[in-house]
Amino acid sequence: KGDELERTETLTQDIIKVGKLPSSHLRIEDDNVSRMHAVIEVTGPDEIFIIDLGSAAGTIVNGKKVNKTQLQSGDEVVLGDTRVVVEIGGAPAQEAAPVAAPAPAASAAPVASAPAPTAANPFATNAGAGGGALPNPFAAPAQAAPAPQQSIGGAGGDVRYGIAASGPPVNPSEVESSESAAEVVIMWGDMSVLHVEHLSPPRNFYVGEGAGTDYLLESSVLGTQRMPVVVQTGGGAAVVVPEGAEGEVTVGDQTMSWADLKAGGKLQPASEMQGAMMYPLPAGAVAKVRYKGFTFMTKSTSAGRKVGAGMDIEWKRYIWTAVSVAVHGAMLLMFYFLPPRPASLSLDLLSADSRLVEYLMEPPETQEEETPEWLQEDQLDDNEGGTGKRHRDEEGAMGEEASEKTNNRYAIEGPQDNQDPQMAREQAREQAATVGAIGVLAAMTGSWNSPTSPYGADQAMGNDPMSAIGALMGDQIGSNFGFGGLGLRG
Repeated sequence: KGDELERTETLTQDIIKVGKLPSSHLRIEDDNVSRMHAVIEVTGPDEIFIIDLGSAAGTIVNGKKVNKTQLQSGDEVVLGDTRVVVEIGGAPAQEAAPVAAPAPAASAAPVASAPAPTAANPFATNAGAGGGALPNPFAAPAQAAPAPQQSIGGAGGDVRYGIAASGPPVNPSEVESSESAAEVVIMWGDMSVLHVEHLSPPRNFYVGEGAGTDYLLESSVLGTQRMPVVVQTGGGAAVVVPEGAEGEVTVGDQTMSWADLKAGGKLQPASEMQGAMMYPLPAGAVAKVRYKGFTFMTKSTSAGRKVGAGMDIEWKRYIWTAVSVAVHGAMLLMFYFLPPRPASLSLDLLSADSRLVEYLMEPPETQEEETPEWLQEDQLDDNEGGTGKRHRDEEGAMGEEASEKTNNRYAIEGPQDNQDPQMAREQAREQAATVGAIGVLAAMTGSWNSPTSPYGADQAMGNDPMSAIGALMGDQIGSNFGFGGLGLRG
């Protein structure tokens, strides 16, 4: 702290992890340092690079913020509030140079040896400390997966986990469909998985920093703004092999390298990237492309079954249901518009304010009937006196046949001061029997139990206190047997 030396560390790993995690090779206790802040990669005797892993505070080398840059002896690296001075030695046994730490946090000085130039994994345990590569979790294992492995080395203990099978493998027919798909796995080296993408159906998949990329990788590492990993060819997928890439493809039990496939003329030029080749993947094939320290693994597989994908209605099953609903709906509609029986109507339910009732109670217009020729004035005999003659037809009888013979006469109910008594054309009782109660409303006054005449009016109106069907003449009002018609002589 201040001008005092905090500590010195000698590091000999090919990949040096820097951060606050206990598993970091260079652990820095600083609030502004990320858990996985950066990684130092040794790829050759004079090729040592520091790569920022997307930290919040960033990585500053010699006063310049960088994503990836080459380190030299004497370079000053600022991580958060901690300053680290780098001294590169020629052998692992060489002692590290002192590290100044004026900032409040601790400082360290890694000294790295120069191993063979290989692409290393910044996220995994040191391979030289006794750890081995993890099995591929996407390939069908020939035997049960190994138990979790643990290695201890460097500045502290590092734990690495594998996938252990907890039961028998699942039948592919239960979880896969007949549609084709492609799985793309992006790894750093051969162990650290960065991203997994399931392409169903197969489509183009890009990495880089350009527009339309599916996964972000620094273009300065790839050497291009956008690099295709998989391209769609017909109904399947083809793997893109950039120029200078290594790897192999496995189909069943046979494995062939890209160099052998190119020599055999099985690779095709890829129009998506200059100088690249592509290889259409057969069903079940697994391809690995190692390029710029990354490993792109692509597997041709079957698409998974859809779970909870929504309602899939088979309309053919519901045709008869729809026809039945339509028929019953039409019948209900017919019943709705069917008029009720007149006898079912009740006068108690009628309102005098209803326009329909007002229309029904309004008497119809009367039409003047033509006067018979024999009643016209020019045909009448104005001579007084003379001898009368009996009508040639049978004389009528006025009265009610069901009554006894009495001396009662007929009467039509009405006001006493009525100057124009009139009979109705037909009885209201006959109307009630044929058209119901509504038809009686127009002619009910004075026409009940009263004599009628075909020459009468639409509505009966007399001047008697009550109505009765009796003889033409009599001493009192009442019912009488039919007699005493118009067969009189003068």
